[in-house]
Amino acid sequence: MKAEKEIIIESITTALLSVAALICACACALLYREFVPPAAAPAADLCENPYGIRIHCEDELLLPGCFSELDKLPGSILTRFKEEGWELYVGTQYVAGVRAEYNNERITGMTRPRYKSILVSSGKEVFHEFGHFLYLELGEPDSFKSIYEHDKTLVDVHPHFTSNDHEFFAEFFACYLDGEDVLESIPLTELYMSTLSQRGWIRN
Repeated sequence: MKAEKEIIIESITTALLSVAALICACACALLYREFVPPAAAPAADLCENPYGIRIHCEDELLLPGCFSELDKLPGSILTRFKEEGWELYVGTQYVAGVRAEYNNERITGMTRPRYKSILVSSGKEVFHEFGHFLYLELGEPDSFKSIYEHDKTLVDVHPHFTSNDHEFFAEFFACYLDGEDVLESIPLTELYMSTLSQRGWIRN
């Protein structure tokens, strides 16, 4: 009888240890995913550029379009981007990882503060994603959040760009740099962008 109890206890102990090992393995996997960047930014050669920032590009044919947009970005923003150690990834290869992560094939760019990286499919997304970067650097100001709440119902754009203050700021920062007429329908946002521009966007 005693031997039978010992066998039962040993079996239970073995089962508990197996469960504990499984829990530890799952926890380690979650921690790895939390602290190690996903395959959204694979290794790539750094591309030479005149801005002094770190740019990764999977296809050098994308660089002229990207540089054309970077040329139009305020220098103070590029300076802060460099000083803060951010990196720019240009190409669908990098965005593909994000699409898989969020199960959304329509993503064409993303700003990832945790990894200090901006991912874009092409130069077309540069203004918008750097708008996200600028908004973060400004500290997500309450003054703009109030403007967002007022202006978001006054403009006819894709609902994604009015879904929150981050997307709203990024999109209309891009529109401001492009000189688009859409800002005429939201004068408070236009004035906010104009004021930032006059102040140099970011004080370095």
